[in-house]
Amino acid sequence: MKVEVAVPGKLFIAGEYAIVQPGQLALVAGVNRFLTVGLEPVLEGQEGTIWSEQDPETVLTWRLEEGQVWVSQPEVYPLITTALQLVLDYGRAIGCQLSSPFHLKITSDLDDRKTSRKYGLGSSGALTVGLVRALLRYFKLEEKDLLVFKLAALVQTRLEMKGSFGDLAASSFAGLVAYQSVDRSWLTEEASRQSLHSLLESDWKDLDIQRLELPADVQFMVAWTGTVASTDASLDRVQKASGQWSQAGYDGFLRDSLACVKGLIHACKSDDRSAFLQGIRENRRLLKEASAGLGVEIETLSLKTLIDRAEEVGAVAKTSGAGGGDCGIAFADSVTIANEVKKNWLAAGLLPLDIEMCEVNKRDDASARIWE
Repeated sequence: MKVEVAVPGKLFIAGEYAIVQPGQLALVAGVNRFLTVGLEPVLEGQEGTIWSEQDPETVLTWRLEEGQVWVSQPEVYPLITTALQLVLDYGRAIGCQLSSPFHLKITSDLDDRKTSRKYGLGSSGALTVGLVRALLRYFKLEEKDLLVFKLAALVQTRLEMKGSFGDLAASSFAGLVAYQSVDRSWLTEEASRQSLHSLLESDWKDLDIQRLELPADVQFMVAWTGTVASTDASLDRVQKASGQWSQAGYDGFLRDSLACVKGLIHACKSDDRSAFLQGIRENRRLLKEASAGLGVEIETLSLKTLIDRAEEVGAVAKTSGAGGGDCGIAFADSVTIANEVKKNWLAAGLLPLDIEMCEVNKRDDASARIWE
């Protein structure tokens, strides 16, 4: 059976930097740029292959031996190798056996194919989620969004990848998501103590994921600054600089960020457009406070220009994710203002992107179109 799955990229909306702490909240969105994972059975006796559009000249082979995945060059795609093994382990734990490998193909429009521009839409998170969801579908196993998220989080835990898993929540659930960060120390300890099946069935400490909708008539806009940022590099800089900020200052930032994101969640649930826009403005203020406290540049000159040009015509705007480059986001309460924002961005040399929040049905439609 041939399977092709499209999963959305992500953009953080609010709660950045605080979300790396257990129990903190963030708003994150799965967006309408997709990474696609395709699986196709091999002929009997053949080895499977792994091919990615990111490196089209490289084709790896892989095989199964006594339940273990053997890849010709495992160091090339450690995330793929780890995801394959983990989902196979899960299938075996619930009584599903895979007897032969398959061809695996990865394509993506998270970045610009023509120019190779990287927009910071979470390629590693989307790839992890895409692999997990495609493998579950290929084996005809349940693929509930929470299970997909948990398996993807365990893949990244095994690889000791950094971050909050907020990108995994966005790519797993799609649309606008309220994500409460799992306690990663707890997860690492439990992963070494519990069986895989037991861990997946259990409640994870502090974890909560809810789908939301923007308040009515709120317009969402995205622009690219022309520079690329690295989340891992930003988190490394934060870790090194964390001693510069007093504990009281950092604790205050965490408290205020949590209150801000709770307010944004309430605004979405109560359809309060004004409160939502004010909450975005407040989150920008908190991130500027974090930037000063940590001594880390979040709002670069180009991002500040992006924000200023949006605010000039009555929108609210902020950085998205780690900052330091990539994309900025804006929200407005009318289409007229949204159009003025995009004109201002173009005039300032910024690139408005045709990006929207991707709802669940659009994610599934994308997979269906690929299948056709």
